[in-house]
Amino acid sequence: MSGYVKFEFSQAQDPGGARMRDALVAHFRYERLGAIRVGLVHAVALGGAFPCVVAGWPGALRRSTAAFGLALWAVGFLALLVVGALEYRWYRRLVGYATERSGPAGGRP
Repeated sequence: MSGYVKFEFSQAQDPGGARMRDALVAHFRYERLGAIRVGLVHAVALGGAFPCVVAGWPGALRRSTAAFGLALWAVGFLALLVVGALEYRWYRRLVGYATERSGPAGGRP
């Protein structure tokens, strides 16, 4: 989502503020997961140098150290995939709240 999202909740439509709270929680989680994803992308990119070293100089590291490093890199990549999927889930929920409030003519935020 780019730009600002405008939510209009009236007391008649949302007396307890539950829908507004849900929309704000979705936005907060989406933003937080985006920041975590960016950090993981950088960590996996920096960790990507390790497989290059192992492939370029096979004798530079012991076999157990190389296997541990590659497994650690794979775990980081899988964590990146999970965080990306969670971020997309919260994005879809946030878009749902925004389109629910803007009506059928409002479209995507």
